[in-house]
Amino acid sequence: MSSADELEQYERTEAQDVLRLFKAAQPVHEVRAPSDFRLKVMRKIAERRDRPRAFAWTAGWWQAAVVPALTALLVLSLGINTWFVARAWWTPDPAVQQTASRPLAPPGQERPASAYYFQANLAVSTDLGALVAANSTVEEQMVAFGFASKPVPARSYFLGTLYAEALAYTRGGDTTSAAEHWAAIRKEVEPIAQPLTVYARQMETLLTASADEQTADSATKLVAFMALFEPLYEDYAGDRTAQTLLLFRAGTWLTNMRLAAAIGDKIALQTPATVRYFLNEMRRLEAPKGVLDALAHMGRVVEQDRLADQDVKMMFKLVKRVQELLG
Repeated sequence: MSSADELEQYERTEAQDVLRLFKAAQPVHEVRAPSDFRLKVMRKIAERRDRPRAFAWTAGWWQAAVVPALTALLVLSLGINTWFVARAWWTPDPAVQQTASRPLAPPGQERPASAYYFQANLAVSTDLGALVAANSTVEEQMVAFGFASKPVPARSYFLGTLYAEALAYTRGGDTTSAAEHWAAIRKEVEPIAQPLTVYARQMETLLTASADEQTADSATKLVAFMALFEPLYEDYAGDRTAQTLLLFRAGTWLTNMRLAAAIGDKIALQTPATVRYFLNEMRRLEAPKGVLDALAHMGRVVEQDRLADQDVKMMFKLVKRVQELLG
């Protein structure tokens, strides 16, 4: 058989095989979704959406409990911060703080008013700083080098004197002299107690910084801050001996009484209960006879209904006498 015949026979055989294959194949029918297929799919989606998740209950608990609690905490925090800011901008009158912190005096006795309160009520028509300088009983050597050489009880008296004079200097605007007095106070209290040491250093820094720039507002703030020394030291002295506390009070009171006598403030001088308090306490501590006699004389003067000019002069002499004996 020739090559052409073989090719023709091959083509005819292959064609028949292809036709036979197509006939054996099953016809392909079009597949259509059931009529309710869309409805079933939508129902499944809705069921899965409504099915509760494992921690779905926590959403309700969070909204019912945690959210109100966090809101309350935020309001509380805002209130506390507002209170601290208000305290930073408003400070109660130190005179009120000191008066409230004092224990009540025994019947028939009256502890002296705080130096801050006494000086604030003085009828001063002149320069208070110049008045203090003219009536100061503190030696320049003591201001410069301190008074460590003095007996321990006497140191408390000099502390009271220095404090009252420094307070008056500051109130009068003479912060340079006040800073010199305060340097001696800081040296004395530095080895005593930590709160007093920290406070004294801060006060000295403020006085030094304000020496170059002095205004009425800054002087008022300095006086208010300096007034805190009195209750701080009295708390310390009250835990030591009755003599330490009494002599500190005597130092501040005599300094203020001398200023009142120097300007002729009869109302400030007329404090019979306070004079009686010091007289009784000095007797109990067996003070020198000269001190007791001078205090007794002061008591007779201030117990009068009205003070005359000669009474004011006598009070100045008596106060000066007590200061010389105690100093």
